[in-house]
Amino acid sequence: MRPILWLRKEIKAGEKRVALTPGHCKTLVENGYDVIVEACGNRVFADQEYADAGASITTESFYQAPEHAIILGLKELPENTQPLTHTHIYFAHAYKQQEEAESILQRFDQGQGKIFDLEFLTTPDNRRIAAFGYWAGFIGAAMGVLGYAHYKQQSTPFPPAIIFASKQELIDTLKARLTDLPTPEAMVMGALGRCGTGASDLFSALAIPTLKWDKAEYDAAQKPIAEILQCDIFVNCVLLQGENSPMITRESLKQNQQLSIISDVSCDPNSPFNPIPVYDHITKLAAPFIDIESDSELPVHLQAIDHLPTLLPKESSEEFANALFPHLVAFLDALTAQAELPVVWQRGLAEYDKAQAKRK
Repeated sequence: MRPILWLRKEIKAGEKRVALTPGHCKTLVENGYDVIVEACGNRVFADQEYADAGASITTESFYQAPEHAIILGLKELPENTQPLTHTHIYFAHAYKQQEEAESILQRFDQGQGKIFDLEFLTTPDNRRIAAFGYWAGFIGAAMGVLGYAHYKQQSTPFPPAIIFASKQELIDTLKARLTDLPTPEAMVMGALGRCGTGASDLFSALAIPTLKWDKAEYDAAQKPIAEILQCDIFVNCVLLQGENSPMITRESLKQNQQLSIISDVSCDPNSPFNPIPVYDHITKLAAPFIDIESDSELPVHLQAIDHLPTLLPKESSEEFANALFPHLVAFLDALTAQAELPVVWQRGLAEYDKAQAKRK
């Protein structure tokens, strides 16, 4: 029996991205696959675009999906105790001791469902097949600039984040916000990765001087890192992998005389390995920045939105979906033929099994 691909709606506030575009949907339908799309008015692509591509639009939840449906999404599932019986493809955020990890894994275990976590779909050389990292870094740096411009001129709370129609619209907005302000100095940690490259490209587009650090500089530096306090905007793009020495602490911030904005793109406040242990919760699109309490005379403001690319939903969705799609087709074809899964998917399933084994 051919699997059904079920594109679920996203429940996270402000999330407009997708893992499957109408164009990809059309290709699947032309190749004999049924695609069901949960009706959603918040996506960057309208329901009608999927219907025109041959998908069936439903108002039912994925909980009512047929047993052989593969549930595709991006961000978290609804929080409840209902066992999860399907195979899900999404960013589960459940393998690194995150706050909700036990609950998520328990629900899948009880329902005998499976997770193919998009973060852990990797090639044998450990490269992710699809990632939003570049756009997360790009938008994270942009949020840093927006925060810098805002707090340079006022002390009122930062307004809700807005969605940008294009990369150029975003850059034009940033240039306008920086008019008549001193040019900030920036620092990107993890500058050689996808995320760090995105952040560096944003700063380059605005001609903002940027100190680019990666693993070599991080390893050689004394912790906490004093150089962070010598810039206006600090963007953390480090992929969290095990225990790290803190880059910034409340104690080190006592010496701050320049740092104004921390943009924590990596955003793991609930992990015991959080390298920026000066805050304990993610921030929201409705209230992007929080004030860091410290004895510093200069206020420090931090953003830690965990779905930044949704602020550029069309470009980020198209790039991600284009990278994922050939692997998704290979996965569905293997299930149809009852053949061995491609290596990428074998590795993803192994990570799920490992996470379940650790909690038992």
